[in-house]
Amino acid sequence: MQIKISFFGHPKYNKYICTIFNSKFMGKNEKTSPKVASIASELLRNPKTPKKVKTVAASALTQTADKKKSKK
Repeated sequence: MQIKISFFGHPKYNKYICTIFNSKFMGKNEKTSPKVASIASELLRNPKTPKKVKTVAASALTQTADKKKSKK
């Protein structure tokens, strides 16, 4: 399923948001992929990222898989 998003106003962000948004339509037990989580993290660290974009990115990061605990 492809979703076009243009309400963020800047074409630079549209491809990232489309990637994140496409991952948001997931089943109940699905998690955000590492690639999408990486993009979302990068967008959140950038001070020039618009607030709406950061909101979507933060939402994607809250649905990432938990890190595995290493056994010692």
